[in-house]
Amino acid sequence: MELIRECVSKDPELSQRFGHREPAGPVSILGPLAVDSSSIGVPGMFAVGDAAGFVDPMTGDGLNLAMRGALLAADESMKVLESGDWDGAVERLNERRMRALGPKIRFNRFVRALTASPAGVHSAGLAARVVPGLVRRLIARAGDAA
Repeated sequence: MELIRECVSKDPELSQRFGHREPAGPVSILGPLAVDSSSIGVPGMFAVGDAAGFVDPMTGDGLNLAMRGALLAADESMKVLESGDWDGAVERLNERRMRALGPKIRFNRFVRALTASPAGVHSAGLAARVVPGLVRRLIARAGDAA
């Protein structure tokens, strides 16, 4: 709880809005929520957004990955519409998606694995105290600010 109070007090807007408030109860979390998909489509249909694999919202990547995946699917759809041939379209889209989005998906899965156990959360908290610069870089990467 002290960490939340400290972060709120350092941000002028949050401090103005919430600095004088008290929490309604203890901090709690729900997760991980991610779901991997075995395929991003079948001939005649591409899966995009959460249908192509839901990512935990803790890294803020869901909408980013959904929109980028939709653009890749739209591009592949145009090729199919122009050629009339679905052969290999799902595989091509999957390869392009993993090249473009794979690093972010793997990073999200790393965060999911880390937070899936009390030991992982404890280790991350310890790392934040021992090497805060590393943790800041990871947070920046999660938010595409790196």
